[in-house]
Amino acid sequence: MAGPVLTSIIHPTDFSDASNDAFAHALRIALSARCELHLVHVHRKGKEMPGDSFPHIRSLLAGWKLMHEDEPRSHIEEKFGVRITKQEMAPTDPVQAVVDYLDYHPSELMVLGTEGRSGWDYLKNGSMAERMSRAVRASTLFIRAHAHCFVDESNGDLLLNRVLMPIDHDTPWVAAFDEVSRLVNFLNPNGVEIRLLHVGDQTPVVATDPGLPPAHAVELRSGSVVDAIIGAATDFKADLIAMPTSGRHGFLDAVRGSTTERVLHHTPCPLLAVPVR
Repeated sequence: MAGPVLTSIIHPTDFSDASNDAFAHALRIALSARCELHLVHVHRKGKEMPGDSFPHIRSLLAGWKLMHEDEPRSHIEEKFGVRITKQEMAPTDPVQAVVDYLDYHPSELMVLGTEGRSGWDYLKNGSMAERMSRAVRASTLFIRAHAHCFVDESNGDLLLNRVLMPIDHDTPWVAAFDEVSRLVNFLNPNGVEIRLLHVGDQTPVVATDPGLPPAHAVELRSGSVVDAIIGAATDFKADLIAMPTSGRHGFLDAVRGSTTERVLHHTPCPLLAVPVR
């Protein structure tokens, strides 16, 4: 992320409870970054949505004691520097709709809610997930329903102190580490602890860059990749799991399909997928 830490965030929503949790994260991050926030909903064929189904932004900000609910919407941009757009789309392929929207409204971060077998959960199953992860070049923050969140929806507090980042031998994870470090330390200026994890016997090479943790700081675990990640995140009490990806050969691709589904289904906290090049 060159320049500002973020200039634009996109939040595709299906109005589920999980999407509401994700929206709170998207809005809170946008407030910190003073950036654009795009809310996108793709209607499902044969399913009518009631009018004004988008999250009530002023109600949430009023609950956070940042503005009065009866203030005009224009005050959001005037007060906080956040420009919010809402886009509804006719029934179509949701993945392609989001990709097309991003062609005209590039964003560095996409925030998605997932829950069970409903809502945006289908984005992480089968070919649709592969299409999304390969087509969208933005980092993606997944917020799983009923998991620990790092934004308190009741008051807007950011509770981001510990990040777990799995690394492997094949993915150029240093760039992802730099991006994650910049983002999370921007969100929490008091400093965030980032713990590196490798599932295997030999620690991946860690550069001598002073901005990186030393090699001995990489935690090694054995066994199932997914179980090791979930176990480490639970033991560490991680507020976020950050996973670097690099197309078809990245870490996330090594755990695609049912394994990725298990990571997202069981993660105790939000998961950030960070593409590296």
